[in-house]
Amino acid sequence: MTKRLEAWEEVRERFIGILAHDLRSPLASAALALDVLKRRGAELPRDIDRSLRLVAKSTARMGRMISDLLDFARSRRREGMPVNPTAGDLGKVALEAVEGLRLAHPGRAIDCRVEGDVAASLDSDRAAQVVTNLVENALRYGPPERPVVVSVHGCDGEVELDVQNSGPTIPPEELGSVFDPFRRGRQPDAPTDHGGLGLGLYIVVQILRGHGGRVDATSTEADGTVFSTFWPRSA
Repeated sequence: MTKRLEAWEEVRERFIGILAHDLRSPLASAALALDVLKRRGAELPRDIDRSLRLVAKSTARMGRMISDLLDFARSRRREGMPVNPTAGDLGKVALEAVEGLRLAHPGRAIDCRVEGDVAASLDSDRAAQVVTNLVENALRYGPPERPVVVSVHGCDGEVELDVQNSGPTIPPEELGSVFDPFRRGRQPDAPTDHGGLGLGLYIVVQILRGHGGRVDATSTEADGTVFSTFWPRSA
């Protein structure tokens, strides 16, 4: 990479970080105003209340995008993604994250299975972010009539967490690039909207790297697409 290109990359990443940071304040103000209006829901006409709910959903989505941009900017710095691992239970983290995802996606089935000793060195908030990103990705590309399956089990020296969906397989030539930043799927048969920045899987990699773990992906007709994450038992 030439010095000019390196300088441009640095300017771009700095701009993304500043933009995302500055967008948080007006978005927080909008969310606060929405919260005040939602408390008066019983007093509002039904069509206005419905519109407020749609705006609230869009605002929450914008908040997630801004958080992703900030995480991207942090990960590109020399110190990488900030994590603070302590002794934790990956199974508990997964179960709690899945419960929240079920509430957010009431029409979808999300199974969560925990087996064995799943104690690991975790930043629980970041681990929950990994589960959320992987499940959201699986919901986006998986058929709505089939469940997304989250499984957690202990291995020698590490804990494995897998997220599986039965959507269209990812071609082998594309599988290696699914973790690239700003990459969005191009599967024409996927049943749901692919909206987003394309940072979810990239952030998963950075969080696992911060923990000293790793993530792999496989995609076959028999097993569907499986993202497997591996978390060390100790820091």
